Amino acid sequence: MFKIKPYNTLACLMAIYIFTTLTYTLWPVSSPNKIIGFLIFFNVVWIYCKHLTKNKVFILFIATFVVGWSFINTANPFGYMSDAIYLLISILLLKEVDSDFSKSKLLCALEQSEKIIKWIVILCDIVLCIGFFDARCYDSSQWDGSYFIGYTNASHTMSSGACLLLVFSLYIIRNKKNITSFIYFVPSIIAILKSGARTFLVPIVIVCFFFYAYNIRNFSIKLLVFPIAIICASYVFLNSSMIEKFSFSVNNQYTDMNFLGRLTNGRTAFWVVDYNIIQKLLGNGFQYVYMVNEKNFNLAIWAHNDFINCLLSVGIIGTLLYVYMLYKTGKKIVRMPRRDIIIKTLLIFYILLPAFLNGFYTYQHYFYSFIILMILYEKYYCETRRKV
Repeated sequence: MFKIKPYNTLACLMAIYIFTTLTYTLWPVSSPNKIIGFLIFFNVVWIYCKHLTKNKVFILFIATFVVGWSFINTANPFGYMSDAIYLLISILLLKEVDSDFSKSKLLCALEQSEKIIKWIVILCDIVLCIGFFDARCYDSSQWDGSYFIGYTNASHTMSSGACLLLVFSLYIIRNKKNITSFIYFVPSIIAILKSGARTFLVPIVIVCFFFYAYNIRNFSIKLLVFPIAIICASYVFLNSSMIEKFSFSVNNQYTDMNFLGRLTNGRTAFWVVDYNIIQKLLGNGFQYVYMVNEKNFNLAIWAHNDFINCLLSVGIIGTLLYVYMLYKTGKKIVRMPRRDIIIKTLLIFYILLPAFLNGFYTYQHYFYSFIILMILYEKYYCETRRKV
């Protein structure tokens, strides 16, 4: 009899989520990635509730209460439903992967779903490559340049999906110990570099380091590859859309700001404005941060900082819960093998840099890529090396 396995379903849904996002504008109706997002949410709740403990019940209660309170206190709540779901998924999934049992089950699910994942990765790579030659896949309406968005609705959405594609690519080549397998990364890296979404330079560097550390075993080849990689990376970066984006940011319309404010597109200024209005314990609803930035900058966007976004949306209690889950995750990373101090540092950067400069939980593809990267490292790379 056919039986649905929650961990296997989650692994497959994450892979499908990339495809539906990277092909967003190709669907004749509203993209099904929203449906996939809802299915992932229910799947995460299902997994979370399978093995409840007192601590998990307490976290579930607090998370549901603060998110629910903010949701019902939001004007047009269904218009901001995704904000509520993203935060809930992130809190519950971070708690779930705090368990070695769940990490092992997810790795097992990835292994059992590997053929499906591999075909989706290849298909997504093809979609990106086709997009490079399609004029519809470039946006010239912002940042004084032409930036790659693929068949999505925004460059940051495309880049977030490309990050998950990068990590899934890393997963399917985990047993390949040759440099030619790097070809799987090329479409995603080019797409991110052409997008102008600077935050996503971080995962490119980190995933490439993982590849360098674990997929190239020959020490002589590593010595040869390192300087060549630095030269090639510098050349590609200097000739990518990222340079245009950095140039625009430093010379953008926020001319009354200092250099840091211009370089971060006003993010540091958002922090100053937003911090002055954070008062309520349970937040002011998910629309509030959009209202603040629209009033002060004429841009209806989130705070581009997870912690300020949470403070304004779900208040101090919701923010403390989210920070607690990040702390527990960071603690797990720190307790990994001591000799891997570089890897541990990179994994923490994978969380904190986007969380401070743009968003960690707000970009769900990126968030899932971290979950898979952490499981791949802890439950595959570390344990494989112990057995050797």
